[in-house]
Amino acid sequence: MSGLVPEHIRHFIQSHFTLTLATADGDQPWAAALYYVSDADLNLYFISDPETRHVREGLRTGTVAVAIHGAHQPWATIRGIQMQARIEAITPGDRARVEALYFARFTDVGMLVRSPAGANESRIAEKFGSSVFYRVRPLRLHYIDNTRGFGKPEGIDLRAP
Repeated sequence: MSGLVPEHIRHFIQSHFTLTLATADGDQPWAAALYYVSDADLNLYFISDPETRHVREGLRTGTVAVAIHGAHQPWATIRGIQMQARIEAITPGDRARVEALYFARFTDVGMLVRSPAGANESRIAEKFGSSVFYRVRPLRLHYIDNTRGFGKPEGIDLRAP
């Protein structure tokens, strides 16, 4: 799949670290801001409590919408990703691999989880350990880069033919 994605889009996804994940329950939309890490195949991984609304709704339907962007001023420099994706909990056997990716990206989180300092950090580390990593597999994405022209998104369909 990742071979279909041009290098500049790949770089954009891998150089950012927050996404907005959108779900819906009927006519009730929801969005959550999350830290993420990506792998070589451009799967996105985030960690969350399984009882959160975005996880429950995403897993119920199996699909989510994702936006990845930075803060840009002026509007002519806006760049971002809009994505339709599948969501799934990773298997317990994948946790060590995904956690290593996450800790490599977010070294402060890794240090806190491995060596909590004090009661508050211990509670955070415990919550991290009981939370679940989720994989977001892109199905379709649009890359917007206003520096290349306004209203000219690059669309990529990653669904299997």
